[in-house]
Amino acid sequence: MANSTRQCYFPSGNPSSDVPCSSDEATGCCTSGDICMSNGLCLNVAHQPYVAGRGSCTDKEWGDGCPQYCKDMNRDGGCSIINLTYENGIATYCCGTPITNGTDVICPEGMDSFQIPTGHALTGVALLSNVSSSSATTEPSSTDTPTRSCHDTAIGAGVGVPLGVIALMALALAIFERRARRAMRTQVPPATVISDDKGGPYMRSRHEPPSELPHTRDVAELMDRNE
Repeated sequence: MANSTRQCYFPSGNPSSDVPCSSDEATGCCTSGDICMSNGLCLNVAHQPYVAGRGSCTDKEWGDGCPQYCKDMNRDGGCSIINLTYENGIATYCCGTPITNGTDVICPEGMDSFQIPTGHALTGVALLSNVSSSSATTEPSSTDTPTRSCHDTAIGAGVGVPLGVIALMALALAIFERRARRAMRTQVPPATVISDDKGGPYMRSRHEPPSELPHTRDVAELMDRNE
């Protein structure tokens, strides 16, 4: 279990409000609403498509124990890591949103693309602090962001989504659905069992909206109008 009281720092050395992802002396940190990954990344699952990124670290000097991805980009904050290519089962990524250069798509700021090893979700920390174990594995999803800034939220799908991300999506969705079901159970009013005139029981909710009774004209009135 990671000690969430330890201070985390951005590459600039300024403190962040993130939580540590492990009990290691030097470890990556993510926001409490993200999923910590074993490859050092943070996965934001607040909105779809999900976005991977570099968070902060417990080592103020950002030594080898800290995530080394994109630490020179947006040094006073996090940095989204976006898919550039996906060919022959190999995905490459950029720090921030890829840009067009004529007919080519390249990483911003003239930076080189890179690969990221497959990781699994770390339970017991950050968003999964109440989850004990998981076998879900994932690679960062391929997404685009609206600007070149590292910390913007991704809004579109890019080229080639690594298949491992599906398992983690299912894990996160299961957690949110479980919370939703619990909330619904506390809000749904109980039903009342009553009997009709024929003695047959049926279910009726206690809360029924008022409705106007159907109006029918007398048969004699209708006949007089037709004469």
